[in-house]
Amino acid sequence: MSSQYDLELNKIRDLVQIKSYSKILIQMPEGMLDLPLKTLVEELSSLDTEVILSGDPSYGICDLAIDLGIRLNCDLLVHFGHTEFGFDNRFRSQTGKTLDVLLIPATVSINISSFTEQLANELKSLKWVKVGLVATAQHLNLITELNEFLLSKGFQPIIKGEGQILGCNLSNIRYDFDDIDGIIGLYAGNFHTHGIILSTTIPILQLDPYSGKMTIFGVKERNRLIKKRYSVIHKARKAQFWGILSSSKIGQYHPLQMKHAEKLLTQHNKSRISIIAENTNHQSLSNLTWIEAWVDTACPRLIDDQISYPVPILNFREFLYLFNEISWEELLKNGFL
Repeated sequence: MSSQYDLELNKIRDLVQIKSYSKILIQMPEGMLDLPLKTLVEELSSLDTEVILSGDPSYGICDLAIDLGIRLNCDLLVHFGHTEFGFDNRFRSQTGKTLDVLLIPATVSINISSFTEQLANELKSLKWVKVGLVATAQHLNLITELNEFLLSKGFQPIIKGEGQILGCNLSNIRYDFDDIDGIIGLYAGNFHTHGIILSTTIPILQLDPYSGKMTIFGVKERNRLIKKRYSVIHKARKAQFWGILSSSKIGQYHPLQMKHAEKLLTQHNKSRISIIAENTNHQSLSNLTWIEAWVDTACPRLIDDQISYPVPILNFREFLYLFNEISWEELLKNGFL
C-alpha cells in the first residue's frame, strides 16, 4: 500500500525565508531517514541556509535536540514525527529562548478504504459496538475518516481528545473508556500496543494502516506481560544497592521522582546512587556491575528492554508498589506506565 509523509515543505520554506535563518538542524525518526529526508534536503537546497542533520536516534517529543542545536549555533530546530502532546508545558518553557523549534507531525496519506469493510466484519465477530479510537501522530488524520465509517455501520466510536497516544503517554485511553468493548489502535509495530496493554484491561484491536493487518490483544497477552513485570519486581525486593536513573533530555528529567526515590530508599535502609545521562540504555550502564536494581525515572518504556539488563529495572510506578506507596490493585487499575 502506497503512503507518503506530509513534510509540510511550504511551511518550513516560508518560515526559513521570513525569519532569515542561516542554519537549521533537522531531527527525524529512523524510519524517515531514507526518501523523506532526501526529499527534504532537495527542497531546502535552494534556500540560502545551512542544513544539518542530527545523527542521534530520535525517541520522541521528549528527546528534542535543543542542546545540540544551541551548541551548533543553529537558528531553528525542525523536529519531525511528533506534536507537543503530553509535553506542552515543558516544551514551551524550555524552547524559543535561544533556538526556535518547529514541530512537524509528518502525517501519512493512506487510503484505508480497502480494509474498512474487513474491520467492520471483525468488529461484528468480536461483538464490539462501542469502541475507542487512538493513533500515533502520523495517523491522526485517519481517525476522522475511520470514525465516520464506523458510524455509518452502526458502531459507536469514541475519541478522547484528538485520540493521540505516545509510548509514554496513554492518557487518552485511561479516562472515559470504562464502558467500551474495545480499543482500535492505528499504528504499526507492537511498541504502542504493549504500552496500552500495561495501562488498561480493555482489549485492543491493532490496525496496521500500511498493511491492513488486524491483531487482537486481550486478557491472555496482558496477563503474560504482567507476569513478566511481577517477576522482575519480585526479584528487585532482594536488592540492597539501587541506581536511580534519570535523563537530561527535555522530557525525561523528573527531579521530583528522583527525590522521592531517594527518600524511600533511605527510609528502607537501602544504598543508592542517582545517575543522570543523556542516553540511558544498558550499554551506557554496563560498567556499573555493583548496582543490584534500577528505578527508572527517565523513559518509563526502558522496561521493554529488561532482557538486556542483568539486574531488575523498574519504572517509577512499579517502584512505588515495591515500597508500599501504591497497592497492586491500583497498579493494575491505573496502569504500569
